[in-house]
Amino acid sequence: MHLDLINPEPSVEGLVHLGANVVQHVDWGFHGWTVLEVPEGNEFCVAAMAYEDRT
Repeated sequence: MHLDLINPEPSVEGLVHLGANVVQHVDWGFHGWTVLEVPEGNEFCVAAMAYEDRT
């Protein structure tokens, strides 16, 4: 199963804070997708603004 989330709450930044890792950013369709991976290795996509690591 693969999840695609649109306008999620929390945001991509919040999901990263919760432990997800950004895998890649993909421009597809009418908007971009941020592909994230949870610590267990499962990936999911979020249609939101691309996350930029500010650390």
